Amino acid sequence: MLMSLERKGAASIAALFPPFSSTKSLIAKGICMNDIPDLPAHLSQRLIGELDLSTRAYNALSKHGVRTISDLVKLSDEEMLRLPWFGTKCLNEVHQLTQSLLLSSARDHATPKEGFDLAELAQSHPKDASTSLPTDYSLSEWAVPTPAKGDLDTPIERLHLSPRAAKVLGYLGIKTIRQLLRCPKNALRKQPNFGRVSLYELERKVFDSLEGSHQHDFSLGTKAFTARLLACLPERQQRVIADRYGLWDGIAETLQDIGDKLGLTRERIRQIEDKSLRRIRGRFGLHIVVAFLRATFSEALSHRLSGCAGILSEDEAMQGMANDCTLEEAALAVAFMRDICPTEDDIFGLCLRKVGDGVYCVEPETAERYEKVLGLIESGLEGRGGPVAEGKLCDEVLERTRASEHLDWRPLIQRVLAVSPSLTRLRNGTVCLSGWTEVRGRDYPSLAVTALVALGRPAHYKEIWEKAMALYPRLGELSIHAIHNRLTSRSDKFVWVGKGTYGLKAWGLKRPPYIKDKLTELLSEAKYPLPYWHLKVKVLEVCNCKEESVRMTLDLNPRIFRKFADDQYGLREHYERRTHRQG
Repeated sequence: MLMSLERKGAASIAALFPPFSSTKSLIAKGICMNDIPDLPAHLSQRLIGELDLSTRAYNALSKHGVRTISDLVKLSDEEMLRLPWFGTKCLNEVHQLTQSLLLSSARDHATPKEGFDLAELAQSHPKDASTSLPTDYSLSEWAVPTPAKGDLDTPIERLHLSPRAAKVLGYLGIKTIRQLLRCPKNALRKQPNFGRVSLYELERKVFDSLEGSHQHDFSLGTKAFTARLLACLPERQQRVIADRYGLWDGIAETLQDIGDKLGLTRERIRQIEDKSLRRIRGRFGLHIVVAFLRATFSEALSHRLSGCAGILSEDEAMQGMANDCTLEEAALAVAFMRDICPTEDDIFGLCLRKVGDGVYCVEPETAERYEKVLGLIESGLEGRGGPVAEGKLCDEVLERTRASEHLDWRPLIQRVLAVSPSLTRLRNGTVCLSGWTEVRGRDYPSLAVTALVALGRPAHYKEIWEKAMALYPRLGELSIHAIHNRLTSRSDKFVWVGKGTYGLKAWGLKRPPYIKDKLTELLSEAKYPLPYWHLKVKVLEVCNCKEESVRMTLDLNPRIFRKFADDQYGLREHYERRTHRQG
């Protein structure tokens, strides 16, 4: 007779369950399940589904009313063999799995921990110690890390569960992780179509979500942090996202071009992109990106952007992001993060206070002072109706602000004059309202449009920048990065026509052809195979793509293109027509 597991070790249990090959030998030795009267309490209430029984054995026992291990040990071997469709093979399976369960419990020498106290979890800090996800977990607890208070309110939709698990949780009215942790596992297992696999999936995804919500090093650079975001994706999804956003070569390819080189449709690429972004959102969440941005700007303000009086222009904010990469790479990362957080149009506005077009303040108090100073300057200029000397304007604003607070307002006034889009510094040392000039002061889309109209043709973004500098020298040094960023983002005004070359949409320009369409056009005009190097040169002249994309498009579309000797390619339809005529 088996004694309590607390008094007998694993060796004693193994001795009662020696290796066997036939059920007759077990029955002859008098070993049966009801020889275990002193079953530990933490094992008696566990469901038989945890034994990983075969479908036949599980159904036979369930129809007989066996639900828990306690019900199972009450049956003798003879009683189990009399069950319909329950033979010696099923009996062998029950004995083996039960022996494995008892041995595992004996090695642990401890009862499972109690369930989490949600009040304690809500007050815990993200850096508290966390439990690991065990292989053989217990139904009486949720093996998840200790979450922060806000993490408990994460919607269940962010876990991206399978339809079966999501349907069961929806039926029970569970909408957040907090509500899920309050629900016992046994209650979930009693639901129809919710088995061990669904429960393990649910616990694993809750574990990943809570673990990923606080185990991050925000001292990473922008490029390293973006790589950390991509690391949670499978290899193919990483490749699609990298090609779609141009990480890190600056060449953002279209859905059609990516699909052609991977042998997939553009709709399938769109689905992969959408699924990848949803997975990143569910794994990290909006608050992780916001926390990273705040840490990045805090570090930039304390080291590289000191002396800005707590006010940042869009260019300076982007410079703060370029801590381990170039400005162009930082812009690519920002575009990627903007799509991860689609709830906000301006990603910098997530962690900074926006006080103007392309102007941000770090602290709310600074934003109030900025608006106050700007209002005083604008009222002073409107009262005169014309430009005012910068020194005289500063003195007037200082006189009106000293009475309210004992602060040095001069640095703040200088910053407002430097970054505010509603003010323009003229070359003669005066200040006027931007509305009085023909172009608003650093309104980069208007500057780019004016430069292209003056050029009268599509031009490289560097040439557009140089033309804008020549047209408006009073604006000082313009940011070439800001010009390029507006050209790429404002598809309503500008059209990409080549490598770094842009034109106006008002001119009737259209986007360049897709890689596959350009290859088909070249080979159709030639009507005979062309060498790969020639095709690559012609495609790269008009298509915004990588060199490898040309080769992959040719090789992964065998129904359209055919490869010949000496690394030449032709259209398959030309070859098939010629073969048919010869036949």
